[in-house]
Amino acid sequence: MKNANRFIDETVRGGSSGANINDCDGFADEHACAADYFPPTSSIVVVDNDEGRNLQLLILDKQSRIGDELSRSGENYTLYYCFTQNPSGCDPQEYATPLPSQQYVGKTTYTLLRLTDGYVLSWDGDSFEQAFPEQLAAGTWKIFFYAEDPHKNV
Repeated sequence: MKNANRFIDETVRGGSSGANINDCDGFADEHACAADYFPPTSSIVVVDNDEGRNLQLLILDKQSRIGDELSRSGENYTLYYCFTQNPSGCDPQEYATPLPSQQYVGKTTYTLLRLTDGYVLSWDGDSFEQAFPEQLAAGTWKIFFYAEDPHKNV
């Protein structure tokens, strides 16, 4: 999570020194990055049709104090997701190898996932690609998710 003063504690990124680092380094417009300290909100709308269960991914983001929260998508926005049967949940960015049984993580810059015959498919802009190497086992699955904006707010 980014602080309003544009600095984050290095331990958030896995560092051990605790020193503050500028999370806007590398951006062409560092001022715009620093002004955008609003995390995006994300939601999923379920739409069933003949092709399967579609998960429409909605990301809303406000980029400055005076701007409005608007619907966003595209390569600058990433939605991280995790499907699990684990009662304690899962972290969508946890890519430990191997993952715990019955837990799958992924990410997308597009706005559509599809569930068909136990498979999770991710829209890649041209077609649906299999998001995970295996079918989801029968049973109840939970999905945990969050969005990240171009300035790394989560």
